[in-house]
Amino acid sequence: MGTRGLLGFIIVGQRYASYNQSDCYPEGLGKDIMNFLLKLTHEDWGKMLELVKEIKWVDQKAEAPVELQDKYMKLGYHLTAEMAESREEYMKEGYSVYDETSDWYSLLRAVQGSRALEEILKGDLKHMTQNVEFLEDGVCCEWAYFINFEKKALRLGQMDSFWTKFGLSGSV
Repeated sequence: MGTRGLLGFIIVGQRYASYNQSDCYPEGLGKDIMNFLLKLTHEDWGKMLELVKEIKWVDQKAEAPVELQDKYMKLGYHLTAEMAESREEYMKEGYSVYDETSDWYSLLRAVQGSRALEEILKGDLKHMTQNVEFLEDGVCCEWAYFINFEKKALRLGQMDSFWTKFGLSGSV
């Protein structure tokens, strides 16, 4: 089990967040988020603001429509790099979890964390699982990051004990 947390957005004052299974500590996901944000141009900030407003937030256990399963599978969103490497071995042993993609969590499991940001910016990722309630689990949700593209700010929290806001407007 890894360091679990959330990657989220503040959109028109409302928090939305997607679960991230591992490496959510600042040196992992936090660093990746900052690297992404610091590379954004002024135009990219505006583009991300519009794109995150268009995201459809879905229940991770709900079944995704077949056409979206096809779309996201073609983009490789259902297999993490580790899963892709070990897929053949597991399939020989009779496991099918690597091909189960009907629910949103399974379909989007490889775009957890900062990869989601890149895919949103490319215009490919239009759906994310809504798990903001995980924030209330102070034991299991170890780190949470909320990006506000409108205010060019990042909020960071650890196990609901503190929140720090970083202004990023000087970076664009």
